[in-house]
Amino acid sequence: MKRMRAAALSLLSVVLLLPSLARAQNATSTDVATPRLIGEVFANGRQLAYVSALSDEIGSRLTGSAGARRAEEWAAAEMKRLGLSNVRREPYTMAASWERGTASASLLSDGLRRPLAVASYTWTPGTSGAVEGEVVDVGAGKPEDVQRVAAQLKGRVALVVPEGADLGSVIYNFYRAPGLVRELKDAGALAHLSAAAAQL
Repeated sequence: MKRMRAAALSLLSVVLLLPSLARAQNATSTDVATPRLIGEVFANGRQLAYVSALSDEIGSRLTGSAGARRAEEWAAAEMKRLGLSNVRREPYTMAASWERGTASASLLSDGLRRPLAVASYTWTPGTSGAVEGEVVDVGAGKPEDVQRVAAQLKGRVALVVPEGADLGSVIYNFYRAPGLVRELKDAGALAHLSAAAAQL
């Protein structure tokens, strides 16, 4: 009886081990290589050098811009340097391109000029030269805000103070920008200033 019980236990142990043995035998070379590759990247990787090259040397890389083309050329050259084969760039056509140019603004009041720290907003058009006008508060810049003050915008500068600091608000404000600029331009605004909240 004891021998039968021991044999049954041995058989059960073998049956329970079979799935894990099968999985170990079926493990691909990728499963084995992945931890080694990750370890190599963290131990001897060039990720900081790559970030520095892309950020400090090449700079902004908006799709379709000259910076993006420089980044593509750099990446292809680096892949070839590493010995990768069949490295090539695939052509594509952008309907429009945008490059950040210089931007400046000043607040004029009672004969005083106070310079403002400004930068052009991605994918928005410039003013084609200097403009001057009274400022109109457009609130958060939502469609209903623009409609509320549309009659006052012609020949003036629209000031927008986006609302919310949560992720949903940030995403909304970012994707709202092109439509907002179009609505302000259609209403006759000379320029658009969007306030950014500083985090200390």
